[in-house]
Amino acid sequence: MSNEDHPVTLYAKKVRDGDILAGPHVRNACNRHLKDLERDDIIFHVESADRVINFFKHLLRHSTGQFHGDPFIMDLSQKFIFGSIFGWKKSDNIEVRRFQRAYIEEPKGTGKTPAAAGCAIYCGLADGEQAPEVYIAATTKIQAGVCFSDIKRMIDNSPDIKKRVQAVGKTSVEEILVPFNNGRILLVSTAMGDRGSGLRPSTIIADEVHEWKNSNLLDTLELGFKSRVNPLIVMITNSGISEEGNMCWEQHNYSIQVANGTITDDNTFSYVCGLDEDEDPLSTSITDEERERLYRKVTPLYGQIITKGYLDKRVHEAQNIPGRASKVLRWNFCKWVQSEQGWITLDLWSKCETESIIFEDLGEGAELSIGLDLSNTLDFTAVAFTIKDGDKYRSWVEIYTPSGSLQEREDRDKAPYNEWYRQGYLKTTPGNKVQYAYVARAIKEVVDRFENIKGLAYDSWSFDRFETELSDIGLSRLAIAHPQGTNKSRQSGLFMPSSIEAFEGLIAEEKFKVEYNPLLRQAVSGSIQIINNSGLKRWGKGMKNARIDPLVALTMSIGLATSDINLGYSSPFNEEGGWEKWLEDIGYKL
Repeated sequence: MSNEDHPVTLYAKKVRDGDILAGPHVRNACNRHLKDLERDDIIFHVESADRVINFFKHLLRHSTGQFHGDPFIMDLSQKFIFGSIFGWKKSDNIEVRRFQRAYIEEPKGTGKTPAAAGCAIYCGLADGEQAPEVYIAATTKIQAGVCFSDIKRMIDNSPDIKKRVQAVGKTSVEEILVPFNNGRILLVSTAMGDRGSGLRPSTIIADEVHEWKNSNLLDTLELGFKSRVNPLIVMITNSGISEEGNMCWEQHNYSIQVANGTITDDNTFSYVCGLDEDEDPLSTSITDEERERLYRKVTPLYGQIITKGYLDKRVHEAQNIPGRASKVLRWNFCKWVQSEQGWITLDLWSKCETESIIFEDLGEGAELSIGLDLSNTLDFTAVAFTIKDGDKYRSWVEIYTPSGSLQEREDRDKAPYNEWYRQGYLKTTPGNKVQYAYVARAIKEVVDRFENIKGLAYDSWSFDRFETELSDIGLSRLAIAHPQGTNKSRQSGLFMPSSIEAFEGLIAEEKFKVEYNPLLRQAVSGSIQIINNSGLKRWGKGMKNARIDPLVALTMSIGLATSDINLGYSSPFNEEGGWEKWLEDIGYKL
C-alpha cells in the first residue's frame, strides 16, 4: 500500500477536504502530515504503521462495554493517531521513530483509555525495544489502575498474548512481566514525584493529564529515556482549567502550536479535539442540525460510542443547571474553562449585555443602588450601579486600578489591561494603590444625576478609610452594610446568598441588563459559587488569577436594589435649600 492510499493519509485528506468534520487543531495536525510527506529527512513508513494497526485488529479484543469481546478494529481517527506515532521514521534510519512524545486530547468517553491500554501492550510486547519497561502513570494508583485494568482484561481475552506474559502482585496485579523480551508493564502515580530516578522506562502512558498538579513524575521518568532507542510518552486527557502553571494547559498550548507550525518540534505529535473559536454548542440560537454538526466536529467516534441523545442530554443540563456548563464544555466539547464550576454560560450572559444605558429613557421613579468592592494589593476596586426602573434593572460597573502598576498587572494576569484602559473599560488612579478619593468623587458624580438613591452597599473590609472620603463629600449617609460571605448584616439584613438568589432570578426572568465590559465578563467567567453545608452561596475564584471584584460589586448592588431597605434618601440637590445643607455637612460655610 502506498502512502497516498494508507488510512493515515486518507484520514488527513478527508479532514482537509471537509469530508470528515474536525476542529482547528486536528485540521492542523492533518495538514502537517500531508505537508511532511514531501520532506526528505523523515519518511512515513507504511509497514510500521500497519504493524500497530494490525496488532490491535488481530491480537486485541475490547474488554468492556458494548464492544466486549470484539476485535479492536481501530476507527479511522485512531489509525491516524497511532499510525502517525509509530509510522513516521527518520529517513537515515527507519529503525528510529520520529515521534517521542504524543499529546492526545479528546472528549470524555471516546475510548482514549482502552486505546492507550492497547498501545501499552504493543510497546511491551511488539515494539522491538530490548527489555521494555512500560509505565502507566496517573495522579493516583487507583486512576492508573483504570488503564491497567483495561490492559489486564485485554490480555486475558487474548490467548496468544496471555501465554506470553505473567501477572504479579501480592494482593492485586500491579505488574505484568514479559519473559520472552525481559519486559514489564507496571503502574505508578504522581505521588512518587521526583523519587523515580534510576528507572528506565521505554514507554510512559500518562493518563488523565488534566488532573496532574505538576510534571515532576513525568520529568523524572523522562530522564530514564537516555538509554532507549525509541522512547515514547503518550499523554491522554480531557480538557481542563486554563490556569497558568497548570501542567496540562501548558502541554495543550505547546501541542497546538506544534500542530499549526508556530513551534517546530519533530519529536512531538498532537491530536487535540475542539471547536472553532466562535462556535458555542450550548447556544440556544443554533438549530438542532447545527448543534449536531458541532457534535460530529469535536467527537472522533461520534455515532459509535457517543450518541446524539447522550450529548443532547448533556447540553440540556448545561443550559438549565447552574454550575454544569463548565463540566459539559470540558468533558464533552474539549473547551478549556477558567473555573471548574462556572456560574453561567457565555451565551446566557451575553443576552444580559447591552452597549449602554440611555438615562433619558428612565422613568421618573427610577432608583439608584450602588455596590462597592474595595481592593487589596492585587485585586480591583469595583463600583457597580444598578437602576431599578419599574420591574426592570439596569446596571453598569466602573473598575479601578493604580496606574503605577498597570503594566505589572497586565504581565501577571496575561490580560490586555492597557487596551481596556484606552477603551474606557478600566479606570486608573495615580500611584501604586487605588486612591479612594477618586472613586468617591466618581460615585458622587453619578449620585448627583438621580433623584432617588437607595444606598451604597459595602463590605466592612477597609471601609473605614473609604467612609472618610464619603464623609468629605457628604455621602456617608448612603452607606449600608452588605457582607460578602454567608453571614447576614445585623444592620441591614443583607448578605451574599440572598443577593445571588435575587441576581439569578432577574436573569431567569429576563429583567436584567448590564453594560458590556470585558473585565466584568472576565469576572463572570472566572467565578465559582461556593456552597456551604446549609446550601448558602457566595462567590469564589475559579483559579488563583481570577479577578471577580466586578461581579461581587454588581451582586451587592442588585441585592440592595431588590431589597425592602428604604433609607428615604434622595439627592440633596433636589430639595429646597439642599445645596446649602450639603455645604454645611462638609464643613463649608457661606
